[in-house]
Amino acid sequence: MQLGAVVEFSLTHNARGFPQARNINWDPMGFSSPDTPNLAPRAVSPQTFNMLRQILDLMEKGQIDDAVVKAIDEHGKQANDSAAPNNNDVDLVWFVLERLGGQEESVRDFVKMLLLLYLSKTMSNLRKHRVLTFVRLFDRLSHTLDPKGKGVLEQLSSVVEHMEANLRSSKVQITEDQVLVMQSAITELRKKAATTDPTTSRPRSTPDPRPNPVPNVHRQPAPPGVRPPEVAPDPTVSNRLGGKGRGNFRR
Repeated sequence: MQLGAVVEFSLTHNARGFPQARNINWDPMGFSSPDTPNLAPRAVSPQTFNMLRQILDLMEKGQIDDAVVKAIDEHGKQANDSAAPNNNDVDLVWFVLERLGGQEESVRDFVKMLLLLYLSKTMSNLRKHRVLTFVRLFDRLSHTLDPKGKGVLEQLSSVVEHMEANLRSSKVQITEDQVLVMQSAITELRKKAATTDPTTSRPRSTPDPRPNPVPNVHRQPAPPGVRPPEVAPDPTVSNRLGGKGRGNFRR
């Protein structure tokens, strides 16, 4: 453990009434993972640390939409600002997603659309241990998105086109079963975009003639005789802190 690294924990009272740390997470940013076992937790810049605290505070207050939007906006600023702190290993959006505990379906439709676009843009940089979570999130967000939601109607068609382009350029490896889930999600998004795009008269029930972009993703065959669940609960997404104490962050 590097001096100055971040630790996350929940806070409760013991039998004598004194505060006690629980559910201690020594690697809340996920620096050490199955595909990067030698990347130890490290210190982050004060700016990134403060941003993480702000995001956790929003989540603790139940302002999930604001937390997601703030993480996406900050990611965009860091990507476009050469003077931004060099914390490329800290993905603020995934930091939020891994603490939602299944609440992603309750966010506003416009935020769902932003999340889908973000996920498609960052799929090429996806860590292996997040692939199943990525597929599950993309599938759920795609099928629960209401195309008539505020702010979605005017932009969904263009956003879906950008998502397809992002998926075509991705080189991440996923299994055959995960490809099927992604194809279903893209098909659903195309149908919803067709209902909101005033330039097309294609009926909702008519198959989209465009090729599905997902097959261009590098497929990883599933083990013989094993069929991974298409939408399986992923322990990495569950709320590790059980709700209370998500705002406890220390160096």
